[in-house]
Amino acid sequence: MAVWSEEEAAARFGELLDEATRSGPQVVNRDGKSNVVVLDLDAFQALARADGRFKDLLAAMPRMNDGRVK
Repeated sequence: MAVWSEEEAAARFGELLDEATRSGPQVVNRDGKSNVVVLDLDAFQALARADGRFKDLLAAMPRMNDGRVK
């Protein structure tokens, strides 16, 4: 997963969207912390259809020491 700063994501938003579609989820950092994941609609819909509630699925994902999803 690529990691983008907030400034980089804003300046290159179209590229961020293209990369999410082409390469998979993209992480956007704000204030030095991973705050947002940009993913394409197909990936989002697959997660939303997963067994259990989407929120529970996200909460159960393993995380790295800095809070990022592994």
